[in-house]
Amino acid sequence: LFLGASNVGYSVPNDKTLHGILKNIFANIEQFNWKTFLLGTSCVATLLGLKKLAARYPRFKWTRAGGPLLVTVICIVLQATIDLESRGIPIVGYIPPGLPSFTGNAIFPLSGNMAMVVLSIVIVGFMESIAIAKKLAQVHGYELDASLELVGLGMANLSSGLFGGYPVTGSFSRSAVNNASGAHSGLSAMVTATMVAITLLCLTSVFELLVSRRVQLGVQTRLLEECISYGTHLFSFLISVALF
Repeated sequence: LFLGASNVGYSVPNDKTLHGILKNIFANIEQFNWKTFLLGTSCVATLLGLKKLAARYPRFKWTRAGGPLLVTVICIVLQATIDLESRGIPIVGYIPPGLPSFTGNAIFPLSGNMAMVVLSIVIVGFMESIAIAKKLAQVHGYELDASLELVGLGMANLSSGLFGGYPVTGSFSRSAVNNASGAHSGLSAMVTATMVAITLLCLTSVFELLVSRRVQLGVQTRLLEECISYGTHLFSFLISVALF
């Protein structure tokens, strides 16, 4: 509900309870933006339509993976041609160009108070990552080496920390997108990283025209069905660990 409200123009204060969120949503009902809602609904309809098209006609199966990219391109073209921002639909705006700067000199000294926080992040991150990896291994029928997964996570976090990045773990949405796109190896991650670097260096001015997160609900909806499957597997994995 909080995500849906924030994607149609609301400014909804967060709350720890469901009834509190509902109260905040209806307290700001006058902020409803029908233009962003209409564009977001159109994005959802386009993505669902492309998914049905890919399922019915095998020669158009590329539309399933290419749907989010197509919707992104359409929104950028609309902003460039008819200026959606001036019509009340917010866009991303300025994106700082360039790659992240090196921050390795800021790692030490570490605070002792961070030890438990770091340990918790490591445990939860590894459990989430290995659960997703096991699900994909089960679907595609290959062996999974948990030790190598842990080494990979460690190297990824070490590299991320040297450039001020967030803790790195396996992702429901990214794994779902990767799998739905037909990727079969780690080469897909290298291609993704390369494209991100090219975008940061050369294409930030293009993505500044992208409609802001309030209309990205359409693209997020594209991931919901895949993420439910991975979420169910993660829940089962956590239950089995707890029973053990």
